[in-house]
Amino acid sequence: MKNTGNIWQGDRISHHVDWQVHLASPADMPQVADLFLTSFGETITHLYGTNIPRKEALLEAVQDFFTFLHRETPRAFWVTHKRHEKGQKLCGYLVVSTDLILLWKRAIWGGYLLRWAAKFLRGTYGFDFRALGRILINKISFWRASRFQPYRAQILSLAVAEHYRCQGIGRALLLKGIAYLRRQNSFRIKLEVRPWNKPAMHLYQSCGFSQAGVTRDTQGEWLIMIADTRVK
Repeated sequence: MKNTGNIWQGDRISHHVDWQVHLASPADMPQVADLFLTSFGETITHLYGTNIPRKEALLEAVQDFFTFLHRETPRAFWVTHKRHEKGQKLCGYLVVSTDLILLWKRAIWGGYLLRWAAKFLRGTYGFDFRALGRILINKISFWRASRFQPYRAQILSLAVAEHYRCQGIGRALLLKGIAYLRRQNSFRIKLEVRPWNKPAMHLYQSCGFSQAGVTRDTQGEWLIMIADTRVK
């Protein structure tokens, strides 16, 4: 692999004349959830078909999940806001994990899964059992891919609002996450990306990731990409 160690110092590009990257706060979670739904709309359509729940119900479900990630990994969750813009408009976000398997265990031990299940049964999330089945199958597939050793660290979710793309925000967020993982001695990092998401693949390749395998869920293929960020 090409020596790209100099680009992995993500703290060097945390700020820009138009935007800045900083650690997320609980107040950011509603905008993060909204950006997720906007960025991954094809996944929502696949899961629910023509029975898509009310947006408010979807937002609550997604926000609950990102709130869990923020509570358990507050130092591994970043957002980008537009400078000099009233209302602190969210431009993008990134969340990573040093150990995805441990994170799922925390979801169980911390009672998050039980609370999510209770909300599902009350109809708060607007899911039907068919959609829930697809979600569970996909999470199992994701968990299986997480066992791709020795790459326990993972880029969990990265999104940039359409209006703010091609401005270096995605790259700044990604390098911030890589720099954090390296400080935690997590040098071998993994992510999954859809094969048709060419802009994301190009970004990941430019930051040292290369394809290492393929996994599948109910929506189709995921490419497994890995990076060994130890400076050689």
